[in-house]
Amino acid sequence: MLLGVGAAYGVFTVVTARLSWKPPRLCPVYRLTGRDCPLCGLTTALGLCSRGRFQEAITNYPRALATGAAGALLTVVLLGRQRAGRV
Repeated sequence: MLLGVGAAYGVFTVVTARLSWKPPRLCPVYRLTGRDCPLCGLTTALGLCSRGRFQEAITNYPRALATGAAGALLTVVLLGRQRAGRV
């Protein structure tokens, strides 16, 4: 299930990065408080990374590359565990 959520987020990131308009901010923390949460900007930054605009992504969200790498590593680990039947 976690893998499905991660895949859906990845698709959402790529699709919204290609839009010419900005979708509404869906972050519940931002909606409730009006302040960015620690992950606000991640979707935009990962979308920029998917287009090879790494410097702009790091400027937008300094933890983008580390968060993306951690997500990719977690996906690989979960896939490996799933194939081994340990999930």
